[in-house]
Amino acid sequence: MVPHFVEEVHYNVENSSMTAPTEEGKYYYNIITEWDGELIGTAIYAFAILVREE
Repeated sequence: MVPHFVEEVHYNVENSSMTAPTEEGKYYYNIITEWDGELIGTAIYAFAILVREE
């Protein structure tokens, strides 16, 4: 099964954290971060979060 994405939403991440969705479902994320200070580089992360009732 290939997931398809219905909506693309951009989030600003502050203090190295983000808040997970509260509505039940599976959420896919791609995070791209770049820095160009003393260190120079790019990191790309892809992951899914499954939110379900307790």
